[in-house]
Amino acid sequence: MFCNGHRESKEHKVDIHGVSSDTFQLLVDYMYTSNVTITEDNAVELLEGANFFRIQPVRGACATFISNNLSAKDCLQMIHLGNMLSCPDLEKKARLCALEEFETVSKTSELLSLTKDQLKTLISSDDLNASEETVYTAVMAWIDHDHEQRKEEMRELMELVRFPFMDKMYFLENVESNRAVYTSCQDIVTETRK
Repeated sequence: MFCNGHRESKEHKVDIHGVSSDTFQLLVDYMYTSNVTITEDNAVELLEGANFFRIQPVRGACATFISNNLSAKDCLQMIHLGNMLSCPDLEKKARLCALEEFETVSKTSELLSLTKDQLKTLISSDDLNASEETVYTAVMAWIDHDHEQRKEEMRELMELVRFPFMDKMYFLENVESNRAVYTSCQDIVTETRK
């Protein structure tokens, strides 16, 4: 950027976009001191900055810090961040957190932003820690969030809900009585009733 004839090497002032001045200052300080303070408030932005400038020790330390401080409210975002920044350990730990805390995760707005494949990965996992009622509710919330676009995905997702393990009354009152589910998945509903 600042050598080999790049435009920036001839500039007196260079604007660096995508990194805040605070994050940039922490990274510059790290270059001189080999020390950086990672907090819950700066970890994500510092990880993105360290990734952008390819400062691997800071990148690794931030990924570890975030992995060790995951919660149900941020784990879906961290799955995405880990994937986007090629941090497989962060992505894996965030996915495990989402599976373990799915009861809470299923009520977050981030769940509604998942792709169909991301949702399928979660609800089809044998490590999922949630009742089938929770899984069904999460799938329906995801579909209803953008019903016109997602209604075609209903059958594929409902095939992953383990209806036989669901409370019978819940099934009768919420699944069987749901016209959209019954229309899309009549054979699944009928098989479960047996």
